Amino acid sequence: MYKIRKAREEDRDSVVQVLSKALGPLETFREEWVESWRQYWNRPEYEDWAYVATYNGRVVANLSFAANDKFNNIRGNPVRFGAVWAVGTELEHRRKGLLKGLFNKAFPRMREKGIVLSILDPSPYFGAQIAYEKCGYALAENRVRHVFSPDALRLTRGNQDITVRELDDPDECRKISELELSMCRYGSRVFSWPTMFVQEIKSGHFYILEQGSTPVGCVKFSFRSDDDGTLSVSMTYFGSNDVLPSIIELIVKNAEKVQRVEWNCDPQIPVRYYFHTIHRLKTHLTGTMMMRVIDFEGYCRSIQVPEKVEEEIILGLTDTQCPWNQGVYKLNSFKGVLNTERIDENSNVEITLDPFQLSQVISGLIPPGVLQELGIISCSLKTAKKLDAIFPADSFMSYFRF
Repeated sequence: MYKIRKAREEDRDSVVQVLSKALGPLETFREEWVESWRQYWNRPEYEDWAYVATYNGRVVANLSFAANDKFNNIRGNPVRFGAVWAVGTELEHRRKGLLKGLFNKAFPRMREKGIVLSILDPSPYFGAQIAYEKCGYALAENRVRHVFSPDALRLTRGNQDITVRELDDPDECRKISELELSMCRYGSRVFSWPTMFVQEIKSGHFYILEQGSTPVGCVKFSFRSDDDGTLSVSMTYFGSNDVLPSIIELIVKNAEKVQRVEWNCDPQIPVRYYFHTIHRLKTHLTGTMMMRVIDFEGYCRSIQVPEKVEEEIILGLTDTQCPWNQGVYKLNSFKGVLNTERIDENSNVEITLDPFQLSQVISGLIPPGVLQELGIISCSLKTAKKLDAIFPADSFMSYFRF
């Protein structure tokens, strides 16, 4: 009764209906999603592919993925990853194994297209995260939202050499993009396409900070007319910490007529320093993105490791959904390069990982040494320290939400 196959152009309207029905009840649902499904779903010419599940010939579920190999910096390099999006199943067809079946078709296609890593954002539905974990995905993202009353902020004076102006020329989106790129100094990042900033500029309240003619920072404000009046702060990018006081000063000025501020930002921004009443600041962990290794050897070739690390480890992998990953590997890190070599399965394996455990190790959200202490991975302390050196803690964040 159920069949899973490559999507066809004639499925487009059915897929939009399925996704609208499946995702429409979510609090996070946005109307612009529907238009994105209509325009961008299953466009192989733009490296976007889809698989559908049918029941008696009718589409009841969809999974899409798009290749990204330019607008990211993951462990020091652009990594070709598959951004999984537009995943939805009609309510009456859930818990039938369709998600796993869709991935069983999608994973080989990803590998065929040179994709070595997959990234997705699970829906808030109960059980969604667990379902993805069963397919090998692990939480990876480190992202925060600060909520506070503006009167709890310290009055801050920025650098007088820095000027501030509101953007009105969409062509300046490239300047914002360059500032966003600079934030990879804090960890792995998925960046926005430069053109994504065009609409943000057109909607107003997007400010750029400059020192002379050089852009040094930016910040976007949005005002919500809810019960108490809320200022949303986002796209806070800056090339160096000495720009931050000027951004704080700008936030204070723009928050004069609101009761509440919500600031989505990188966790490394030292926000707490700028509060004289710390009890008025509430910080929420909002990182939701998950990772899964598609091609282990390709992933290892794609990333950098710390240059001073010289370690060797014998690692075994089990992976029924991506069987090409199964086997025993000798990993050798030298001068920032991670070399992999398949070796005899009877070798002295130091640790064996399943896909979920591997995703936890490479994501960097929890260091491998801590995973070992918690009993999430099983190995000696010496092996865990080797993994810590090769895959150190990383602060992954995706600016582009998909």
